[in-house]
Amino acid sequence: MNRRNYIRQFHFSRFSISIYEYYIIIIASAIILFAILEYLYNLGILSLMILILLIRRSGAGMVSQYSLWKNMKKKRLLPRSLDVINYIENKTNGNVLICGTSGQGKSKLMRYLLYSSDDLKYIFSYKSNDEYLKMGYKIINIKNNLINPFNDVDSFVSSFLITFSMDNLGITAQYIPSLLMEIAKLSGDWISFSNEIESRLKRSRDSIQRSALLFIKESIKSLYNGNYKGFELKDESMVFDFSSLNLNAQIFYTELLLRMIWNDLSNNRKKCIICIDEAHRMLKSFGRYHSIYIEIAREIRAFGKLWTSTQNYSDLDDSIRNQFATQFIFNTVNENDLRALEKIDEKLRYAAYTMPRHVFTDARYEWIYKTVPEFTLYWFPVNYK
Repeated sequence: MNRRNYIRQFHFSRFSISIYEYYIIIIASAIILFAILEYLYNLGILSLMILILLIRRSGAGMVSQYSLWKNMKKKRLLPRSLDVINYIENKTNGNVLICGTSGQGKSKLMRYLLYSSDDLKYIFSYKSNDEYLKMGYKIINIKNNLINPFNDVDSFVSSFLITFSMDNLGITAQYIPSLLMEIAKLSGDWISFSNEIESRLKRSRDSIQRSALLFIKESIKSLYNGNYKGFELKDESMVFDFSSLNLNAQIFYTELLLRMIWNDLSNNRKKCIICIDEAHRMLKSFGRYHSIYIEIAREIRAFGKLWTSTQNYSDLDDSIRNQFATQFIFNTVNENDLRALEKIDEKLRYAAYTMPRHVFTDARYEWIYKTVPEFTLYWFPVNYK
């Protein structure tokens, strides 16, 4: 099937007049015509002044509306089908950010993009019975194929620190990175890691160090699973199923896997798409420790693409959002989202607030300061690849 049949593109007008203003303009025009016919000059002049004020207020009003519509028609900007993959690839990079609350259609749009691309794909799935699991790609159940975190101590420390919040630990938090590094270097698995913590707790007399060790001991209970089968990254598309893990384990092993994939891509320069749902969970940091997701977003354009989704546009900082040349936005009433979109252009705020469900726009559209595009996805897949 031709992928261009499924996404249709419309445009919001740059100028806007409310329906009430249209009625007033029509009535004022009728009064002017009546006044001219009846020689009621005073009434005609008053109505003409009202009409001029309304046209000026609405940004040149109907004249500009007609002019814009005529120009759109000449440039073939009327509703039309869109080759969305070509649209993305003609941007400065192939990174895609999709923002929308549950039920708006962001997951369906992401699946359509994945379906439409022929590139190698690594897809991170976090929901049981997720639609990503039905796309026909090889599925890796992460719970049954855990990566041994002690194979790379630096990755282990970073993954731990972005998984667990330490905002309330005070000075104790400063001890944790060095303790993690020391103990992980002496360990080959969770059992030896736990034993080393117990040994240090018995020997330590420092109350702050003991608090740090106890925090680590309690935290790793949500991560421990002795099944380290692991797997190889092959030249075939894969879906990584994290749904059987708890939230902490999902974040921890996602970070480990992202670092494993990034290392493989950097060494082999493979072209691929990394697709991550609910990316805001990966954006925690502690001091100089942060998720490899940020580095991937910044540097993957050289040999791949990062396609990611999150519920709120404001979940990501400007410095991260700016790494996505395509930003598909569904309807939102979140004030932080609307303020962030308004900084780009005030029309974008209005569009994001008023769009119906399953309709989206691109906040990084090339001519966003002239017109806001509106896209609708028409896609009813019978089966996947």
